[in-house]
Amino acid sequence: MNFKQIGIGLLFLDFAAFTGYTIYQEGALGLAEAVTSSWWAGQITLDLCICAFFGCLWVWRDAKKRGLNPLPYVIAVPFTGSLALLVYAIRRQSAPSSAPLGQPAHA
Repeated sequence: MNFKQIGIGLLFLDFAAFTGYTIYQEGALGLAEAVTSSWWAGQITLDLCICAFFGCLWVWRDAKKRGLNPLPYVIAVPFTGSLALLVYAIRRQSAPSSAPLGQPAHA
């Protein structure tokens, strides 16, 4: 385990704990109430959905280059949000890129 994995892991644990506490305090339906409470809440939700979509695209492409299966992470994003992306970010640190030496791993 390297320092990046530890840092992302700590972020994951903190955010997962905060998410769990929020669900405990507000209930599972609290999100639906919050999203519909104002135009700003709806705008922020839409913005996060767009970010999650692009996060899934990144996971899909990056995982394929590293020989990993992107499906579990992409399927989990609608249910867990950025927690799934953080898990992938931890996992990708231990999977080598398939790009030739000296070449960037992105397309």
